[in-house]
Amino acid sequence: ETAKDPLTAYELKDRVNHLSNESFNISTIYRVLDFWIELGLIHKIDSSNTFIVCNDEHRNHVHVLQRCTQCQSVKESCEISSLIKIPDSESFHVDIHQVIEIQGQCGECLIKL
Repeated sequence: ETAKDPLTAYELKDRVNHLSNESFNISTIYRVLDFWIELGLIHKIDSSNTFIVCNDEHRNHVHVLQRCTQCQSVKESCEISSLIKIPDSESFHVDIHQVIEIQGQCGECLIKL
């Protein structure tokens, strides 16, 4: 089961423990989340301390996450990343997993305003 909305580590722990015959503690969940971030499988949304599955092919580029401040939905928009050029030189190395968060209102929430 894949979550479409961001989940906190505690929400993920509750789901995993509900679906599993074993009980996992929060430290184990955080270790797994850190490992998945390193692999580029998920993104951490720092502004809400939540996690979401990466929807991209894991190419080396900037991942752009659009987060709605009203409904908390998140959309990954990696096509925007082609417009962002981060220099990589001998004096500064860019990490592979770059994430930029843009906060605003999604189309559905704008209609409701």
